[in-house]
Amino acid sequence: EKGVQIEADLAYFFLGGKIRNEPLQQHFQDKLDEQGRIKVNEFLQVEGHTNIFALGDIQNTKEVKLAYTAQTIQV
Repeated sequence: EKGVQIEADLAYFFLGGKIRNEPLQQHFQDKLDEQGRIKVNEFLQVEGHTNIFALGDIQNTKEVKLAYTAQTIQV
């Protein structure tokens, strides 16, 4: 929104209606809830970490998960 870019060492990009967390299981198995979503705090930081964030449907906030319904629209 403000045009700020964030540099990251590594980013995982997941798409689809099903939770596909296989790449996360090796290092974050203890951070996954019973549905396979990443546990985050109110700042979307992965539980127990200050510099790792989870965004979108992969994180376990209490909201309706609808990212799979998003469509790209060309204008």
